[in-house]
Amino acid sequence: VYRYDNGAEKPSVVREPASRAVGSTATSAGVIYQVDTAARSVTSWTLGGDGKSSAVATVADKFQGEPLGGMNDLCVSPDGT
Repeated sequence: VYRYDNGAEKPSVVREPASRAVGSTATSAGVIYQVDTAARSVTSWTLGGDGKSSAVATVADKFQGEPLGGMNDLCVSPDGT
């Protein structure tokens, strides 16, 4: 996962490996949620003070006892749910 800062010559890596992450969204508190297609899960993480990702936590990898399938996007409502 890359981050681009205005004025930077090129993007910087903030999360590696990224588990083929797609569909990203962030809360107003700075928590980043991503669909990790390789892991078939939804994960969360934040940017640390060093500009790199914090520990990645699995938010969900099953629904009603079954593994998640071909997800490609997600959203977070204003109240964080």
